[in-house]
This record gives sequence, structure tokens and C-alpha cells, in this order.
Amino acid sequence: VFVLLAAASARLAAHPDAERLIVDVETVLDRHFWDDRPGLFVDEWTRDWAALSSYRGMNANMHAVEALLAAFEVTGRGRCLDRAGRILDFFLSRIAPAEGWRVPEHYTADWRIDRDYRGDPMFRPAGTTPGHSFELARLLLQYWDLRGRPSDGSPATARLLVERALADGWDEERGGILYTLGHDGRPAVRARYWWEVPEALGALAALIKLHGNPAAAVWYR
Repeated sequence: VFVLLAAASARLAAHPDAERLIVDVETVLDRHFWDDRPGLFVDEWTRDWAALSSYRGMNANMHAVEALLAAFEVTGRGRCLDRAGRILDFFLSRIAPAEGWRVPEHYTADWRIDRDYRGDPMFRPAGTTPGHSFELARLLLQYWDLRGRPSDGSPATARLLVERALADGWDEERGGILYTLGHDGRPAVRARYWWEVPEALGALAALIKLHGNPAAAVWYR
């Protein structure tokens, strides 16, 4: 999906090989990664495509939404927008409301939340990640805007995601946003990384532009 995002950027820059790369990576995604039954992407194969991992993750799908929206903006291919919508619907209409507006990171092969998963502490940490809630909120608003801003509650959902992530993740003593939380919202990994702050700023800026939200403006500052 990062290759798709790069190809979309290349298309925007009028690179002569961009369209060929878009077609190539879409073929790979269709053949090996897109699972149409749940409307989500699987994560990883062996290099020879012989074995598919049983791991399923939110993070890869979140970045897939980012890439699909970028691809739609440069190609106008409705399938990109449709797939982005299906992914967002799963995590933000089904999972997040049932989890107190937190979004678990890890899932089993049949897309059940894997609350016991313990992976790489940097790249697949257990629990939930507030920074990803900011990303998902911003991507939801981008998707909603590209669809003509229908009356479907998307701005309210984005606001709930942002508010929960700030309430759970902000470090009151030192500032910044905690890296990970348990499924109950309690701090897990208290390290703070740079990327979560600009993701929060992006989501808050979108809410401010949309509604002139005073509370969002205070957090933004």
C-alpha cells in the first residue's frame, strides 16, 4: 500500500511511469491481499506467496485507506473509494463504538480482536495506539469529503475518536501523547514519539476547519 501511495504521488507529479506502477501494484493487492468477504486487507505472505500469515492488523488497513484515497484522487477509480469505505466502516462503525472509541491494533485470522497479542514492541505493540486514532479520524473526514459530505455522522465519529485519544493519551505531566494503551485505556508504553503529535494536529485542524470547534482550537494550540 505504500507503493500505491508513492505511485499516486508520482501520478500527481506527472511522472511517465506512474500509471504503470499503479496498475502493477493494484494487481498485486487484488491477487494477494484484498479479502472481499470482510472488505479488508490481509497483512503478509512469504516471499514466494506460498504461505499467508494468520495475523490481521488495523495498521496495514489504515495505511491502505490512506493509499486508496490518494489513488482515487488522481485516478477517479471508484473502486478505490469503495474499498477505503469498507475498511473505515469495519473499524469505525463496528469496532470503535464497541471499544469506547478506541481502536484495537491486532486481530485473528477471522477478524476477531486479539487481546492477548504481544508482537514487536515498536512496530506491533499490544493494545491500542492513540496516534492511530488521530490518523483514522483525519482519513474518515477525507473520505467523507470525497463522497460529497453526506449526512452520515462521519464528523461526529471523527470527533469522538479524537476526544478519546486525547483523554487517554495526553501526558499531563510532560506533554505529548503516550505511545500505547491497554484495551481499557490505561497507559501501557509511556514513551512519546514525534509522529503522534502531527497526526493529532492534522485531525484537530480538520475539525477546526469544519466546525470552528473551540475545544479543538485549544488542543491545537
